[in-house]
Amino acid sequence: MLPVVASCLSRYPCLGESVAQVIVARRQRAPLKRLKDVWYLEAIRQQLLAEIGLIADDTSPPPEVGITERAPPPPPFSASSVPNESPRFPFGDSSAVELFQVLKATGLIDSWEKYVNGSLSLCASDSVPASTYRLATWNLDRITVAKAKHPGIREAICLTILRHQIDLIAFQEVVEPEAVQLIVDEMNLPVLPMVKRWAAANQQKHGTWAAFSSNEKTGHTFQSKEYSSFLYRSDRVKAISSRVLGGTNGSARPFSRSPFMGKFKLNSSTLILTSVHLKAPGLRDSQAAVTTEEVSNLADLVDAMKDTLSSDVHYAILGDFNLDPSSEAFDALRSRGLSPAIPSTCATMVTAVERSPTGQGGKTTSCFDNVWLCPSLSSGSTGLRFTGVSVVVNTGLRHPLIPRPDLAGFGGLPSDHCPVYFDLACSD
Repeated sequence: MLPVVASCLSRYPCLGESVAQVIVARRQRAPLKRLKDVWYLEAIRQQLLAEIGLIADDTSPPPEVGITERAPPPPPFSASSVPNESPRFPFGDSSAVELFQVLKATGLIDSWEKYVNGSLSLCASDSVPASTYRLATWNLDRITVAKAKHPGIREAICLTILRHQIDLIAFQEVVEPEAVQLIVDEMNLPVLPMVKRWAAANQQKHGTWAAFSSNEKTGHTFQSKEYSSFLYRSDRVKAISSRVLGGTNGSARPFSRSPFMGKFKLNSSTLILTSVHLKAPGLRDSQAAVTTEEVSNLADLVDAMKDTLSSDVHYAILGDFNLDPSSEAFDALRSRGLSPAIPSTCATMVTAVERSPTGQGGKTTSCFDNVWLCPSLSSGSTGLRFTGVSVVVNTGLRHPLIPRPDLAGFGGLPSDHCPVYFDLACSD
């Protein structure tokens, strides 16, 4: 009986004569009806685990780490440590082997190595004084719950905000407000690997995060409902109130997507931010007249704020204007003392940025995302003042888990827009 059993079992990799004898001895006491029963034999499991490089019995105590000490960081990931041949897995894990082979063939393992070991991942972009507030705007390109649950998209958004030390950011093209809450949850209690590493390495810069969205849709984008949202560091910024300007019903709406206004306290200064997403010009600028008209309607909004706000309240209009700031349409804002934080030579659409990040030759580019600052912010007379620092974030946005639009690999982007930020110094 023994030679027959040993001959049968020797056809399996990792099993030899001694293993066969263990199985036969076990069968004499109780039947082995399933292959899984073999795996439960201690001697068999130890030998198989040893074959795949695991430790079957490690009784050594874990190293002690003092309260004031930090555990050593994990070693950097290296694709060279991944075997060229498929690893040997326990019984029933052939699907894991196939998955490993597929991921290696796509180049994802190499891309992940470059990503997690890159110098940009855990470093802050620059040093921001405590008295300076960094504000931003970002069109998230129809962000939904499904997109926010994607680990690559969520991690790319969170790391961009964290690395650039943004205190408050306005989001446009929010299809489902619950998606923004998923981002907030990740910022406060990270579960994704690089967000966790960043939070551990930059504890003083991490902060506490909160968000709110418009309680009604502001309009539509690509046949979907669109909402607007604000995400902010609640340990530095206080949210006071918010409202959607103008209803979304009726035929005489001044905006295709209603502006969303938020009132905030930055230290002791009051700041009103109006997030907008103006009508796109359309194919061959077929809707350009509508976009121009909406800019004119923004001038009416500015007049209303100047008539109702006290002189110590600052305001700014930010978002996706779908129009270059050099356009004559913005003369209505310039004549009222407003000025753009981002010059027209800076592209904010990803395709234009990768083609010409600075607008070579002085030509205008796709500078659609911007911030128009009220006169008091530009002059810096009281409370808050614009420092002159404004940036289009055009690096570190790609993530190895996001597919490219043409599906020809990974390293895609969370949005076709770049986020833009600007700094306000508080002199209170």
